[in-house]
Amino acid sequence: MGHHGHIEVTSTQPYDFTSRNKMIAILMMVIGVVAIIAQFATHHEQTWANLLVE
Repeated sequence: MGHHGHIEVTSTQPYDFTSRNKMIAILMMVIGVVAIIAQFATHHEQTWANLLVE
């Protein structure tokens, strides 16, 4: 990746999540939870191995 120089933070205000950003984050979490549940339902031994390694 490499070093791209110093990044200076010029704002002390916290990042403000918009409602669209919140919805995208929630949707991604739901998709992840559904994927884990589906994996447990079909291949529970391999799912445990994958979760413990990663």
